[in-house]
Amino acid sequence: MYPFTFLLLLGLLHLGRPARGCLQCDRSITQVHGDFLEEHTGRPELKKVIDGTYEDFKKASSISHDVVDSSTLYRMRTEYESEFQKFAGSKLQGPEVLFELINIMEKGKEILQKHLVEFVKTGFCPNKCGVMYQEVVNCKSCDMTVQYCPTPEANRLCGEFTLQVMEGEEIVIDCFLPWHSLARSKKEYQFSRALKLKTRQNEDFQVFAVTKEPRLVLNQVTKEDEKEYRCLLLSINDTVLTTMFYEVKVQHQQNPTHQTIRTVPTLPPDEETRPPRARLSLQLDNAVPVIIGVIVMAALVSGCCLSSFINHLRHHKAAGSDQTDDELREVADDV
Repeated sequence: MYPFTFLLLLGLLHLGRPARGCLQCDRSITQVHGDFLEEHTGRPELKKVIDGTYEDFKKASSISHDVVDSSTLYRMRTEYESEFQKFAGSKLQGPEVLFELINIMEKGKEILQKHLVEFVKTGFCPNKCGVMYQEVVNCKSCDMTVQYCPTPEANRLCGEFTLQVMEGEEIVIDCFLPWHSLARSKKEYQFSRALKLKTRQNEDFQVFAVTKEPRLVLNQVTKEDEKEYRCLLLSINDTVLTTMFYEVKVQHQQNPTHQTIRTVPTLPPDEETRPPRARLSLQLDNAVPVIIGVIVMAALVSGCCLSSFINHLRHHKAAGSDQTDDELREVADDV
């Protein structure tokens, strides 16, 4: 059903209700207007300005086909209410109140138009492919309703992709589209693989995963995983909302680099079972004879060096004494 026909039928269902503008569908707006008029009783011209602005709100709401989503309604209400509260808190009196009220009402219309134009560009039926059911507010009745958002010829195909992966690695099949988070009545994602090459008949695909998550990971892929995969987003009544195809190509790892793995030598079985303190004690016991041997060798070497040094001193002393005796004889002869 075409969206405008859908909206027309909704409008016929609510003929008995007074038409409103999108901004009036937030009760806080009508509440602040009512509080303002109570503070200025006896000023019927102020009520006429507000009532007249409501008519402008209704005309401006036609920009978005008299519908708006909840987030856009919240943003426009917050901005307008902030401006009106500043005006109401100014405590103006006399003709200035009427003049400022007209300005605020005009500003409210501008705020409404600004947000509705943005909603039409980015928020109204944002799906560029597939089929979407969008929850919106009907500005004429202020009721929540579901907007049917088809694409030309109701094309469910939302993409064909080629994924390349090395053998033994993992690959992610991602079916998520930004507008999926806004879609109502969605139920699950269905992943399947083709049983035959170059075929896309429904009976030629085997379902292997059904999940709420839009992403599926294939771990340690092999050549057997080189197939065409399909992802469907299904509604609660199993209507296909979007379809995506993925051709997975697995590349074989050629001439893998040889890596030398260094291993640490293990202890003998009887030593591995010992606790760490016992192994340390054993190592100290084995080291005692070695330490004693080193000390003995050091003592022997020191003794030899000391003996040699003493002999050298004795020889030097003896040589000095002989030289002194010869000098004394020479002096005696001279005398």
